Amino acid sequence: VLHVPAMGLDGAPDGAPRKGKKKRPRPSTERPAASPHQPRPREAPPSVFAAGALDVAPALRPFPYPHQWLPGLFDRSALLAVREELGSLQRTFKETDLFKVYQTGDLANVDPSDPVHAAQLPHTIRLRSALYSPAFRAWVSNLTGCAELTEQQDCSCNVYGQGGHLLCHDDVIGTRAVSYILYLSWPDEEW
Repeated sequence: VLHVPAMGLDGAPDGAPRKGKKKRPRPSTERPAASPHQPRPREAPPSVFAAGALDVAPALRPFPYPHQWLPGLFDRSALLAVREELGSLQRTFKETDLFKVYQTGDLANVDPSDPVHAAQLPHTIRLRSALYSPAFRAWVSNLTGCAELTEQQDCSCNVYGQGGHLLCHDDVIGTRAVSYILYLSWPDEEW
């Protein structure tokens, strides 16, 4: 498991505005109908990774299970932009004995060639593309010692409100070789 702390923790699961901010409409992760008025894409940063972040793969920590804590892997401004976009997505409440979260649809369904998706989620698309790029997959394989990773994508966003949780588990699902968590909480708020 790779834990990538990016920022602090928010916790407004229902899309409630944060302290004085206006509530924004939440686009779906499903392909939207074509619109005659396409929104203008926001400018994306040149890279989501911090400079030199993929130059070295640190050794995994062995206890309590093989894992690594990777602060500084990503460019902070790129992740703040992703967090803003993800905050506008529709989320569904899900609860089992393992977790209690609000979850977006599968972000693999976001189509970069769709002008609406490209305009509404440019930073999210850039992050997703970077996470599944050959360079990052090779870096993760080197870090973990696992075989070459495929292009298969499982990607969603979970929001944990008060009382929300994800219990420890082995995360063994089919042919999954690596699981990661990228925390995108507000950096300046204590939790």
